[in-house]
Amino acid sequence: MDPLTVAVLLLLVSVLTGFLGSLLGLGGGFLLVPVMTLALGIDIRVAVAVSIVAVVATSTGSGAASVRRGIANTRLGMFLEVATALGGIAGAFVALYLGREALLVLFGVALLTAIPFLLKPLRAAPPNGAMAAVDNLLAPSRLRLSGHFEDEKGNLRTYTVQRPALGLSLSWFAGVVAGLLGIGGGIVKVPTMRGVMGVPMKVAVGTSNFMIGVTASAAALVYFSRGAVDPVLAPTAALGVVLGTRYGARFMDRVESRDLVRAFAAIMVVMALSMFFKAAGVLP
Repeated sequence: MDPLTVAVLLLLVSVLTGFLGSLLGLGGGFLLVPVMTLALGIDIRVAVAVSIVAVVATSTGSGAASVRRGIANTRLGMFLEVATALGGIAGAFVALYLGREALLVLFGVALLTAIPFLLKPLRAAPPNGAMAAVDNLLAPSRLRLSGHFEDEKGNLRTYTVQRPALGLSLSWFAGVVAGLLGIGGGIVKVPTMRGVMGVPMKVAVGTSNFMIGVTASAAALVYFSRGAVDPVLAPTAALGVVLGTRYGARFMDRVESRDLVRAFAAIMVVMALSMFFKAAGVLP
């Protein structure tokens, strides 16, 4: 496949992944990396580095729109981002030393592992012991992490953030996943905020979109410093993602999230199996 064809196809794929990523708060990398690897024949190590740069562009569009519409809890996002950014840097360093087959298998496992979190909200047991003590220290009321937003009917709804210690721990893990696999980490962030911390789905998605750019930027610095970012593919993917997120943010209130999640989960199963086959040499 000649370079011009690859660039055009990558632009189209990036528009689609940016659109879906902004709707679900996932960053789009879960589709971008497999498609680049399986359909366009790009080495997964290059695809991961390109994707993490595109994820920065994703957050620039959808994150700004979420803040403007008042559905992103910026204080909560900055609180969690401390752990997420550190995790992103750690994940990027690990990715640079892993082989091609190992990354393919890890990405496939990540896709399959993420499906239950997409289909069913995560539920955490009440904190106890050391975790409860840390929660008391990080009291959401003291840090003013709770907030409010306007629902579809124009009513003002308030919510209280819970379990900040567990949320912080899971956010670090989200950062590791993001830096390692070139994704936004929203597949961990959204269920964490929704099911563990008691944040409404719309706010969780908006806050995730707001956070994704910082997480990806931290990891992208590592890839840039090692010369792993393709100078042609990265801006092409970033442009497509920006265009996709611009329209995705507008459709967030019009799409039935349950149907979208089910369709996305089915695609993820196919992608995961294909990654396994490619790692085993069954697919070219």
